[in-house]
Amino acid sequence: MTPSPSSATSPPSLPSPPSSTAPKPPLKRLTRDQRRDILLLRKLGHTYEYIATFLKVSPRAVQYTCQKQDATPQHSRAGRRPKLTKEDGDRLEEFVKDAANNKMSYAQVARALWPEGGVGEEAVKHALYQRGYRRRPPAASSSAGKDGAVKKIKKNKDTSTPVQNENA
Repeated sequence: MTPSPSSATSPPSLPSPPSSTAPKPPLKRLTRDQRRDILLLRKLGHTYEYIATFLKVSPRAVQYTCQKQDATPQHSRAGRRPKLTKEDGDRLEEFVKDAANNKMSYAQVARALWPEGGVGEEAVKHALYQRGYRRRPPAASSSAGKDGAVKKIKKNKDTSTPVQNENA
């Protein structure tokens, strides 16, 4: 009597994959631990189908992970896209360079440049921050008191000076 071919391909160290009547839909992305397990099981000699059934993931996910040979997924386009384009940022920077406009609040700058309301205060603040602009307190010789002082938008040239946050 000869041994069956299926018993020769499956290592005896792991239990057989669970047989379920209704397969669960796989997650959209595999976790780091799932990828690590896939690579480990593949090194032990298991097939893509066995690994996919055992870990309850798609065979294509197993194949992709084995081809990449990396347990850490890379997401190059993670995060939210910026509201303002590069051209909008250039326009914004030119606007705040003018001495009359650098005392405006972020909301006022947004309303002045985008009156239709497509850009908000936070988008303006973030775009200026990305370009090195920070809110600066007025000079000590200013006639305005500490409570009524208007903060200017200035480009941060000295990185050793701590940057103060806008409180108003």
